[in-house]
Amino acid sequence: MKKVAAFSPSLQATSVILLVLIMIVIPTVHAQTTTITKLQYPRQALSPVTITFTAGYLDIGGAGLAFGIRDQDTGNWVKGSGTSTPDSCQSTAGTQYANSAICWTKPPPTSSGTEDASFTLAFDSTQEYSLRAEVWMFGTSGNTVVGSQSYWDFKISVTGQSAPSTTAITNLQYPTQAVLQNGVAQATVTFTLDYTGLPSGDFLALGILYQPHGSGNYVTGSGTSTPDSCTSTAGTKYANSALCVATPSSSSGTESVSFNLTFNSTQQNALYLVAVMGDKSGNVVSSATSFSDFTISVTTQTASPTTATTATTPLTSTTSEATEAPGIGGIPSNLLIVAVVVAVIVIVGVVFLMRRRAAGPKMQEITAPAEPSRGPPPRMEVPRVTGAPPAPRPSPGQGFKYCVHCGATIPAVVMFCTKCGKKQE
Repeated sequence: MKKVAAFSPSLQATSVILLVLIMIVIPTVHAQTTTITKLQYPRQALSPVTITFTAGYLDIGGAGLAFGIRDQDTGNWVKGSGTSTPDSCQSTAGTQYANSAICWTKPPPTSSGTEDASFTLAFDSTQEYSLRAEVWMFGTSGNTVVGSQSYWDFKISVTGQSAPSTTAITNLQYPTQAVLQNGVAQATVTFTLDYTGLPSGDFLALGILYQPHGSGNYVTGSGTSTPDSCTSTAGTKYANSALCVATPSSSSGTESVSFNLTFNSTQQNALYLVAVMGDKSGNVVSSATSFSDFTISVTTQTASPTTATTATTPLTSTTSEATEAPGIGGIPSNLLIVAVVVAVIVIVGVVFLMRRRAAGPKMQEITAPAEPSRGPPPRMEVPRVTGAPPAPRPSPGQGFKYCVHCGATIPAVVMFCTKCGKKQE
């Protein structure tokens, strides 16, 4: 019978020590992975369509996070735009991904976490689309981190185009003059707002501000609207401002709006009325902002009452739409809406002002030619002007004289020029 050697205690101890050393020396390796959960989408809808999901990431290790919606039939990103929280999407303006349903963030502050993504997709034709939600990590050079991709395939049947989102200010009535009595002048401004394509849960924001556009300087006053009443601004710093926020129950309709304005000094007030359609996240619905400029002069003299009507200036501002958000930190939702509206009106005002200054024919983008080699500028010869000298100026007739500043013929008895307005020495 063959004997089996006994396992010595010293050998057993050595094995345990080696095992412990291996566990200490070899580091624990975590794979850089992503996940897609809570994907929500309509199986049948009108364009544009909103898609939401949660992107999870593990051990991101300083990499960036990207996600988007791709058309599986073409392999291209779907037309649209995206937002994310808590880390916002980086701007795609000026890149090949502009107006595409793709979003990327800076490296998150934590190695593991989640991002809530929302995409607004635009489709050109009515058909069933095979789509894919994608999430991946990318390094500093822009390359995809191997093994970090996640996918979720789904289909949406687009049945048509939804009504465009628009606002239009009509029947604007206001006094051209207000009289200051006991230090206060009041004026009532009324108008009609027609709107279409208001997304469910979004609001209409209306305000009267001092020019220039984007100043954020509201006129003192209050507003009312029917059939949908204005949200109360009590408890905010805009409680006495000419600002009205209404949340209609229908997607299209008409609001009759009235503002009571208060002025405390005699001057000519250049004002503007703005109508904005947006949501509680601060997003402005495309093609749904309107402006109208007007002036009210405050004097101490009573004049015949006159009213005026001005035209509407529409502004297109393209951003994404987001879902309705509840109150935050115990703050009522209506106060959050007011705060968001104020920021939105300032932003769209600045955009309008910039666009108006840059008004002109649109030009197609072209590739800039190479800069030619520079040399000394060519000599320019100024031609001599020849011809008869100007005829001498006739002397003024009786009762008239010449302005010493602009040379205009003016009555001899006036102290100021009737053309340039300067005083005669």
